[in-house]
Amino acid sequence: GGKGAGNIFDGNQISLAAAKKIAKTCRDMAAAQPGQTRSIYILDNAGEFVHMERMDGQVFNNIRTALLKAQTALKTRQPTSLINAQLRNNPNGTPRSTTYFNLFSNAGGIPIVVDGQMIGSVGVGGGTGPGADENCAIAGLKAAFGDHVTLPVYPEAAK
Repeated sequence: GGKGAGNIFDGNQISLAAAKKIAKTCRDMAAAQPGQTRSIYILDNAGEFVHMERMDGQVFNNIRTALLKAQTALKTRQPTSLINAQLRNNPNGTPRSTTYFNLFSNAGGIPIVVDGQMIGSVGVGGGTGPGADENCAIAGLKAAFGDHVTLPVYPEAAK
């Protein structure tokens, strides 16, 4: 109340135009590879749907995991591939993370952070091959936000 009430601000959210650009880039990337399709969910920072696409040939599991990846990236503020790596290092945490916290740790979910502010998340499912879903999401984020988006950075594997 009082003075504090005057300092309430609406947070920035991802626009529909940006969400559609992410999805189009990912869809085009998948279509350029023979036999590849994707399901794509983009959520705002409150977890509400902004945009969703399902390419032909996607099955329920792929569609549902795209949503779960977007929700997990939003909840944890981390790429789902990072959560997956953490759980591989501590497999005892998997039941707790998946059952109690409803996290989905397969790669393909990324929080959308633009100019240092989280504005939503993207989840991609249905790709085949290592990193296919995450690479699709990253390509979409680069196309929509260029150098303003924060992307996952991974250390190089030891040789």
